[in-house]
Amino acid sequence: MRAFNRVLSLLLGLALLAGGLLVAAEVAAALLDRGELVIPARRWAEELRATTFTDPAARVVFGVVAAVGLVLFVAEARRWPKQRVPLADDQQRSWWLLRRSLEQHLGRAVTTGTGATGARARVRPQRRRLRVRLDADVAPTARPAVEQRAAQVLDQLIGPDRSQIRVRIRRRERVA
Repeated sequence: MRAFNRVLSLLLGLALLAGGLLVAAEVAAALLDRGELVIPARRWAEELRATTFTDPAARVVFGVVAAVGLVLFVAEARRWPKQRVPLADDQQRSWWLLRRSLEQHLGRAVTTGTGATGARARVRPQRRRLRVRLDADVAPTARPAVEQRAAQVLDQLIGPDRSQIRVRIRRRERVA
């Protein structure tokens, strides 16, 4: 969502800059009695005076603007996962781990430290704890080993008793 916000802000800023420059040029042209450059201000003023709120075109424009505004508001108001996770033994919380790096590290640690052929971790920081969901490609009998390895890695990085780990088996490993 951060990339979307940045692109949207860039486009909005460029549009406002271009519009401001255009209006400044129109004002300068009007002051110098050169007429209209691009914006047909007189024609627009006449049309806006004649347009009422009951016109279908006005209602469509209002509806589209309201719908776009509502979609953007809902997208921005949604709570997104925190990007950083505070480290253990840091009372001032001045040292952090990036959440994605922690997820990748957990996935690699579970894959190399157990019989899993693949693992994907999702970390959701909460107030004092972490909620971790591990999706592992491993036999169901290896679930305790996966949980133990994930807990061991989290204890080293974050501190003891600060996480809730849930392991999901994605598919059963076939033994030949």
